[in-house]
Amino acid sequence: MGFNSPIVLSSDKPTDVATNTVSFSVRAVDIDRGIYSVPGLTYPAEQTLTIATAVDKNLTRRHVLKNSKTMLDSLNVPGTASIGLTTIRPANTAFTNAELIKMLNQVLNFVASGAGNSLFVQMLNGEM
Repeated sequence: MGFNSPIVLSSDKPTDVATNTVSFSVRAVDIDRGIYSVPGLTYPAEQTLTIATAVDKNLTRRHVLKNSKTMLDSLNVPGTASIGLTTIRPANTAFTNAELIKMLNQVLNFVASGAGNSLFVQMLNGEM
C-alpha cells in the first residue's frame, strides 16, 4: 500500500488559501500500511502520517489515517499528540463512496465550524 510521495497537506483552515503546507515523504510501506514523515524532523521532534487498511473475516474494511507529532517541552521531555480518522465500512453494498464522503463532510464541518471557537476547540477544552 502506498501513495505517491510526497504527500503535501495544508496546515491552514479548509476555507483559507493553502499557503502553509507540510510535505510527508515515504518512511516505510508494506501491504496494508504506509508511514510518511516530514523530512528534516527526527526523533524526538518528528511528525508522521500513518495510513492503514485492514479487512476482517466479515469483509468489513477499516481504514485508519493518523497524524502524529512529537515535540519537546521546556525541559526537553518529548510528548506526542495525535489526530486520527477511522472509517469502518461493512461489506453491505448500501455504503457507497458517496455515502461515506457525506459522513466525512459532516465530521469536517464539526471540526471547522464556528470560527475561532469551533465545536472541535470546545471539545479540546473539555466543554462538551
